[in-house]
Amino acid sequence: MSSGIISVRYAKALISYANELGVAESLYKEMLKLSDMLKNIPNWRAVVLNPTINKDLKIKFIESLLLNNDKSVSSTMSKFLKLVFSAGRGELLLFMTENYIKMYRDMNNILKTWLITAHPVGSNIKERVSKLVYNVCNGTVEWSEKIDESIQGGFILIVDGFMFDASVKTTLERVKKEIVEKNKRKI
Repeated sequence: MSSGIISVRYAKALISYANELGVAESLYKEMLKLSDMLKNIPNWRAVVLNPTINKDLKIKFIESLLLNNDKSVSSTMSKFLKLVFSAGRGELLLFMTENYIKMYRDMNNILKTWLITAHPVGSNIKERVSKLVYNVCNGTVEWSEKIDESIQGGFILIVDGFMFDASVKTTLERVKKEIVEKNKRKI
């Protein structure tokens, strides 16, 4: 069976269970944190994927990573991790996590929005863009920001996978391409 199908099934079952218990939102926050850790810290992902490490140690390891100011991880997350590792599906944990996040966002009309700028922007700009996105897409905006000096100015706005590029770099490249095309025709 395909790993994609398996991870979607686990995520569907988990979100259904979390909705029944009324803990879908808090589990979503834990899943965001787990996903971020597994994607961005290679050593942590290596521990999860290592077949020589006992499943109970892996579960304790993941739970310790997820601890905030709380004294423990949610019981739903704990049960889910035990199920995943007991079934020998630990290698699919990141995919299950990503699928849960996507399903939760779809169910709650949450739009993952990236604002990429050359320099930091003020809260008034973020608020205006957030209102614009909400009015156009009619969904809650979940912000991420990135500073990328290579775009030279302007901004790139990515909303739920759709990109609006109003950067100076892209504009200059477009103008250069148009000039080159016009000069080719004259020759």
